[in-house]
This record gives sequence, C-alpha cells and structure tokens, in this order.
Amino acid sequence: MDAVLAGEASPAEREELDRLSAADPTIRERMASGAALLSTLRRVRTVEPPPELRGSILAAVRSEAARGTEKGSRERSAPGSEDPDVFMGRWARWFNPKRRRSQMSNKKWILGAAVVVAAVIAFVALRNPNRQSNAEGTIGAAHRYQSQQVSGSDVSLDNPQVASFLQSDAFRKLAANPAFRAAAKSDAFARVIGSEELRMASAKYNMAKILEDAHVQELLKNEAFMKAMTDARIGEGLKQADLAHLLDAAHLPDLLKLDAVRQLALKGDFVRLAGDAARAGVSNAADLAKLDSYKTLKDDAAYKTLEGNKYYTEALQYGFLDLFRTPEGAAFAVEGLRQLSESAHLAEALKVEGFSAVMDGLKTENYSAVSELARTPEMLTVFSDAAYFEAAKNPELSLVANAGLEGALAKVPE
Repeated sequence: MDAVLAGEASPAEREELDRLSAADPTIRERMASGAALLSTLRRVRTVEPPPELRGSILAAVRSEAARGTEKGSRERSAPGSEDPDVFMGRWARWFNPKRRRSQMSNKKWILGAAVVVAAVIAFVALRNPNRQSNAEGTIGAAHRYQSQQVSGSDVSLDNPQVASFLQSDAFRKLAANPAFRAAAKSDAFARVIGSEELRMASAKYNMAKILEDAHVQELLKNEAFMKAMTDARIGEGLKQADLAHLLDAAHLPDLLKLDAVRQLALKGDFVRLAGDAARAGVSNAADLAKLDSYKTLKDDAAYKTLEGNKYYTEALQYGFLDLFRTPEGAAFAVEGLRQLSESAHLAEALKVEGFSAVMDGLKTENYSAVSELARTPEMLTVFSDAAYFEAAKNPELSLVANAGLEGALAKVPE
C-alpha cells in the first residue's frame, strides 16, 4: 500500500491492491487516509529561518560550553587534583576514540540539542501563533479525511482540506476548462465524481473511453444489469466473482443453462454452501468437500449433476459459487445473469480496460448518473481531459464535488 501511494509499486502490485480494495472497504479507507496524508504533507511549505537564528543558537551553545569549562577548571584546582594517575587518566580519556561516551560530553550535546530544538520551536510558534504544530495538523487532516463521508451533506467548501485543494494548481487547471465549468452544472456529473470509488476509477482509467463503448452503454440501459448494480445482495457476488474468466474459460452460460443449477438456486442448502465457501475462500473441489454444508448437500441429485459437469471444477476457482451466496444472487444468476451472459454485451464490456473498476463503483445513488453521462458526449470530453485526470488523482476532488462544484468554481477566477 505504501509503495502504491508513493508511486513506486509495479503494475502487478497496483492491480493486486485494486483487487483487494475492491473487496474490502477497510483497505479503501486506509488508502484514502494515506492519500490524504501524503497530499497534506506535499502542501507543507519550507520556511527560511531568520538570519539571526543561527547566531543566537551558536551563542547559546558557546555559553553552555563555557559554563562546563569553568566547572571543570574548578574541579581541577581542588586538593588532590594533580595526582599523576588522575592526570594520566584524563589524557587517556581525551585521546580515546570513544571519548564521546563520557558523561560530560553527553551532557553538552544533549543541552546543545535542546537549545537548538527550543529555538526552532519558538521560531515556528512566533511565525504561526494561531496554528497547530505541523505534526498535529497533518494527523488532524488525515483523520478529518478518513472520518468524512464523501456523500454526506456535512462537507463544505470552508473545510480546510477542500479550501486548500481549491487553491492548488491541479484544480485551477481543471477550473480553466470551459467543458468542466459547463459539466459542473449537472447533478449527474457531480454525483459521479463525488463517488470515491468512481473518482478512483477515473483517476486510473479513461472514463470517457469506458462510457463511450457501445457494449458498456447497452449494459447500462439493461434492466437486469441495473438491478444487479443497485442491489447490494446481488452486486457483492458479482464483484467477488471473476466474470471475465467465468465467461471465457469456465463457460458460464452453459453452466447457468443447466436444470440442476436452476433447481439448486432455490435450495437453502446450496445458498449456505456458497456462503460458507465465500467466507472460507474456497476455490477448489477438495477444500469444498471439507465444509459441513457440503456434507448435507453431496447426496443431492441436482448437486451431483452439477458436480459432475466438466466445467464446474474450473468455474470454482473463478468464484462461481460467489454468484449464489444469497437467495437474491442465486435467483439473479439463473435469470438476469444468464440473459446477460448469453448476449455479447457483458463479455465485450468486461474486455474494456477499467470497466470492472467502474462496475465496482456503481451504487444505487450513482448508477443513474453514470447511465446519464454515458449518453452525454459533452460531459464525456471532461473525463478524457488531461486536467481532469490530474485533478482526479487527488482524493479532495470527491469532497469538492459533494460540497458543490458551482460554488467551488466561484472561488476560482476564470
């Protein structure tokens, strides 16, 4: 995760993190928090200290050293100080390479460092009398970002994180785009870039190219697909399964046509088996046979038929059972998903780079917005613009969208 945020991860590592974050909201929150923290750190300005600071620090160090020397002189003048063994001991310690470990040396360095730190803290405090320390401010900004709900109404343009982003070069470049200013008047556009999942997808992939694809547009208009994307009980199973491989290697349409699958979709024992397999991460027949729910189903005639199918074992490794983990998902699989898999649109849309990421970001509140934008060429030009791509890499863009795009643009001169 740190390597991805720092831009040092390999393509394979980025894809693996995308896969994990798509399945785990905790990872998505940690990514958003980390990105916010890095964004805050980038905005920390380097401040030049005043010319007199160095002189005052050195003077303080010399003064402390002089006091130490004076104390040493008094000790040397004490009775018995000229003992030859003591005298030679001093010279031995002086020329010893490890003399820095001596107590007096340590005290001088500690005191000197304390003076320097105190001077710097005092300087920062004088220059920023009404602000938090840099560390506290940075951590606070990260917590603010993590705690905010991007779809909530409590995000405002006066939020420090939002206000800072509005002054950034990335947002100013985007605000200078006439197409963006026109798109900002659309509620659909605001909802799309206000969704953190969709913003992250469009920061990585060309959203315009995805939504312009004819097969994607047909899917967005399909009632069965709309039902899947707006029902969490169905959508979760679709997101867990590797549909692209199921359609290609595992012959999903052929499996879903089986009467045995239709019969099993109505049985609670099969749904329990699918749910247990998903929770245990089972992806092969051997591990599946170890589950208690399998033992209650293994003698079922319909399941024996499915288990004997040549495609079933291969389908297990791509998440076939994830499609049946809920009663709603099971019913959809043998009806809506079967229809979608028999048409060319789903298979072709899955081949479009970034479509799966967009599919993961589709929720009830923004499905219609994405569908509307897919039919609006003027707004699609914004997604393909370099200024938007740069701005979309910042998590603050979704906060700005929820706070109000038109109000945000009013704060940036044309």
